[in-house]
Order: sequence, then structure tokens, then C-alpha cells
Amino acid sequence: SRLLPTYRCLLTETRICLCSRPHALLTPIAEAFQSLLFPLLGQGAYIPIMPLGMAGILDAPVPFFVGLNR
Repeated sequence: SRLLPTYRCLLTETRICLCSRPHALLTPIAEAFQSLLFPLLGQGAYIPIMPLGMAGILDAPVPFFVGLNR
């Protein structure tokens, strides 16, 4: 299933970037993944819809969970 690798990445706090054409889907999907972690809290940056002007975050050596509009 496609959920398992993403869930594993969430648990190990790796860098995750969601991409979607309809940007209205990014926040609900990101929130659904975040709810799977309850009661755990991630220590990395969480940006459900990241503006393209902040694309430099993708090069950061820290864990993050961001959503990008294609």
C-alpha cells in the first residue's frame, strides 16, 4: 500500500514533500497524516501549503513536512 512508506517516513521524521495540483487538497491530506501520529508530536517544520518563495526550506538538513502546489 502507498500509505505504509509515507507513514514510516512520518514516524522516522524524514523530509516529506506532498505535491498536488489542486492545492485545496494539500491541507486535508497533510492533516490526515498528522492525525495518524496522534499522540506523538513531530519536531520538524510542518507547512501544509508552502509558498514557492520558501522553496529554500527543501534544502534544509532538518526534518520537515510540507505541501507544494504543482
